[in-house]
Amino acid sequence: MRVLFYLLFPGSGIGRYTHELLTHLSTQDDVDAELACLPTFHWLAEAEYKTWTGLREIGHSIAWRRRLRFLTAQFANPQLLCRRIDEQRADIVHFSNINHFSFPFWRRALDATGVKVVATVHDVRRQAAMVNRRYETHQLKNFYRRADALFVHSQAQADDLAEFAGINLEKLHVVPHGPYDYGLPSAARDTLRNKYGLPLDKQIALFFGNIRDEKNLTGLLKVLPVFRENLHLVVAGRAGAKGHCTIANYQALSRSLEISDSVTFIDGYIPDCDIPDLFQLCDWVALPYREHFTSQSGVLNVAAQYKRPVLVSSAPTFIETLNQCDIGVVTDADDAARLKMGVEEIMNRIQSRYEHAFEEYITQFGWEENAARTIEVYSALCGTTSVGTFPSTNPESQPN
Repeated sequence: MRVLFYLLFPGSGIGRYTHELLTHLSTQDDVDAELACLPTFHWLAEAEYKTWTGLREIGHSIAWRRRLRFLTAQFANPQLLCRRIDEQRADIVHFSNINHFSFPFWRRALDATGVKVVATVHDVRRQAAMVNRRYETHQLKNFYRRADALFVHSQAQADDLAEFAGINLEKLHVVPHGPYDYGLPSAARDTLRNKYGLPLDKQIALFFGNIRDEKNLTGLLKVLPVFRENLHLVVAGRAGAKGHCTIANYQALSRSLEISDSVTFIDGYIPDCDIPDLFQLCDWVALPYREHFTSQSGVLNVAAQYKRPVLVSSAPTFIETLNQCDIGVVTDADDAARLKMGVEEIMNRIQSRYEHAFEEYITQFGWEENAARTIEVYSALCGTTSVGTFPSTNPESQPN
């Protein structure tokens, strides 16, 4: 089966996910996969799969040119993809990103290729509109309905997507989001804590990744004064996207709560080489996201790889994941009192050396399982039977 992946952005969590999935698909004899990407694709040098860097670049150092390039790419890159589909005689095109805004302008070219269309839906809805939310929501639903198969990471996402777009559950397939391995840490825990100026006699919680308002760092900071004697929080990542709080906002809140000495901010993009060290030095990872968060979290999958328990909100995807494998504590993070109880519980687990099910998680949510289920769907679309022994991808048969 010839499969052509499409990725609009050079990096991001979706880029990392696509890289990992393609790496595992490339080891399978049944699939001949290629990635259509930008010349600046972050993992280009590491790719063990075929790449085609013929998409138009979206980045630029000047803001107005960057916006113009991004808008142009919404229309140009799907058209370039359709040409590549014809050149490669692809059987399946797998969208990692969906240019829903311009979908009416390239749908006809896509249909003309005769290719089977699948997509991985990391976020069922878009958090922000580019121009007009009503129009963009309508076009996103149109793409979902046009697709031959859609992959999600949980049954909760499948149910949400079916309701949102009015599509049959038989088109939706649950695949696990595998753990991310960034390599070994550079030193022991205490050595790394000394390097970052962190206390050796307190528990360290890590809040990691792109910081947006719906990830609820504000709520976590507001319960921290109760634990300041025994807990230190490390906030590592980039913040301040348009319409969201900046690191300066969070620092000001820390000062007003009188917890500045209990919070360390590492502001900005975290290089891949530093990620193992941050997870090595911490005791647990905080993901107190708002309940309306519907995606699977890449941070959770890094935490699982490095065997760090998580404190997660009662967002549906988190509940479903931790019901299958006990790798942490679920709490209602939108409620301050319950969030405080959740922090207490995970701190008690750390203190008592509670045994979390990390090995079970890595087995159930591994990339091998993801690739197997993905190939099964490809095979069904192409009418082949060579992978009939793979597990069912009917969402109704997945564990809750």
